[in-house]
Amino acid sequence: MVVEFGREPFQKRLGIAVTTFNRREMVLELVAKIRAMTTSPFDLVICDDGSGDGTVEALRERGEVVVSGINRGIAWNKNRGIYYLLHTCQCDVVLLLDDDVVPVCRGWEQEWIVAANAHGHVNFVHPIFHSRVIMGENKAENPGMCTMLNGCALVFDRLVLAQIGFMDTRFGRYGHEHTEMTLRAVRAGYGGVFLKAPEGGSHLFKVIGGGLEALAVDGHGSQAEALANDAIMASIRNDPVYRHAWREDQAMAVFLAEQDEALSALGQKRPYNKNIFPSLEAYQRFRQEQGIDSVDSSLAFLIGDTMPSLIEEALSEGQRAVAVEPDAKLYYALAERFADAIAEGRLVLENFAPAPRGGEIAMLTPRDGGRPYPVATISWGELVAKHGRPARVHMAAEIPGFPTMTG
Repeated sequence: MVVEFGREPFQKRLGIAVTTFNRREMVLELVAKIRAMTTSPFDLVICDDGSGDGTVEALRERGEVVVSGINRGIAWNKNRGIYYLLHTCQCDVVLLLDDDVVPVCRGWEQEWIVAANAHGHVNFVHPIFHSRVIMGENKAENPGMCTMLNGCALVFDRLVLAQIGFMDTRFGRYGHEHTEMTLRAVRAGYGGVFLKAPEGGSHLFKVIGGGLEALAVDGHGSQAEALANDAIMASIRNDPVYRHAWREDQAMAVFLAEQDEALSALGQKRPYNKNIFPSLEAYQRFRQEQGIDSVDSSLAFLIGDTMPSLIEEALSEGQRAVAVEPDAKLYYALAERFADAIAEGRLVLENFAPAPRGGEIAMLTPRDGGRPYPVATISWGELVAKHGRPARVHMAAEIPGFPTMTG
């Protein structure tokens, strides 16, 4: 697949994700420098991997968006930022920064935007690897070609991420996750080249300086963790290029809950982004392809303006029903009428009229003279992940992103 990148890169929306762990003062200073020296419009999210030094609280006091959770390692933490920038902010350029690199000049980000527009993906040339650059000028127009990577700063165009996905969460806490993602980008045609040779060949990776300086700080990882991840990298080298931000349903629920909590802290919710970057839908297709997502013949979904007769029909046929009722008053009436079936687990009522959290696809139902209004914020993928894949679906109205069948 050949992707044609735009001719006007400065019109693209930039997103910056900073990953951090127990470096409160360092990340506060970095965020201040980003805000002072960035001249293009941008979105910023800080991804905290379970810090215990007050990092999250200090950042939120300054009004920053922070996605946080328990310590799950570098891959999971960077995925927090990728997902937020793609789904919530709808960014075109995603720039990932560790907390130990800082901008040193105004307009530093423009080099990264140009590089993403021209090449799809490039990495930062760390000073320790300058001697590994065998050609090029380390600039967006003529990136260096380097034999080694550090991973403290890297940028992707969203069209590249649509092809390769996220960092692989099978990696442990430290080591190789960024290199493995770049290798997948190269396989897809971005960010470097593979030079074939009789002995197996080697890679050259595109790198730039990008107005950043790497700080000399002690790392959090250990050699043992890096070696363990080295073995993982070897074992997954030939897996499909696309990777999801999670590996199973439980991990998906945890991951999305972290996103919700980050926005809830700001009094917001995950927005309705129709067909913007369908990570959840891609995950559900993967489940089907792997035979994980089998249809539950006893399950029925009844969605939108749910009628008592439909519920009674499903229950009388021995089906387990999930009824999604957008109207709060009707929801409570149904809850009272079918209290026994709910207590027995034969009926689950869902009500999203108050929109308790955001989702990938909003359900819309005509009301007040046919004017659509949002009554739910949950995707088909999330609904299936929560309850199972139904054999029967009844919908009162067409819902973007949901199956068109009724029954």
